[in-house]
Amino acid sequence: ITQISDYAFQNCSSLVNITWPASLQSIGYWAFNGSGVANGNFPAGLTYIGPGAFTSTGLTSAIIPLGVTTINPNTFTDCTSLSTVSLPITMNNISQGAFYGCTNLGSIDIPDTVTSIGSMAFYQCGFSSLDLPANLTYIGDSAFEGSALASVDIPSGVTFISFRAFAYCPNLAALTLHSGLLEIGTEAFAGCPLISLVIP
Repeated sequence: ITQISDYAFQNCSSLVNITWPASLQSIGYWAFNGSGVANGNFPAGLTYIGPGAFTSTGLTSAIIPLGVTTINPNTFTDCTSLSTVSLPITMNNISQGAFYGCTNLGSIDIPDTVTSIGSMAFYQCGFSSLDLPANLTYIGDSAFEGSALASVDIPSGVTFISFRAFAYCPNLAALTLHSGLLEIGTEAFAGCPLISLVIP
């Protein structure tokens, strides 16, 4: 099998155990949405994971192979058991809502190849620390809103911080901005308990 098509196992809530075939290359839109799938150790030959493919599943970890360059919209939305994610050095884009509501996501390393993080990509995620990629240029609306981040260092390639990008992060106490930044958007850091702020 090389392809699992759109909605193939949607709402198969008792489906927990799955062995991924080494030949698998593509997982379609919402393919496992609402299922109980827990195994996120994807085969090395996988190159495409469709939008919503694993929304509201039982995944506890996800290891994304080298062939995948984009995390599509809502791919892992509301995976509340997801605690660790490994992204490949080929990754360049994390789309809107990709990890929305992954409240137990405590560890994710974003490679420096990522240039764009979409709207609500990490909304209410559980990690307290995160190194934003050095080549990042875009942070979407509410990208990290409500997350558990304690400190943020915005890379110099980011020129605009979008609407509510880091709003209402209950632990965000330290913020560092760099000389490339031109504009801080509406409510970008609203409701954060900041005690340290560096503005260039």
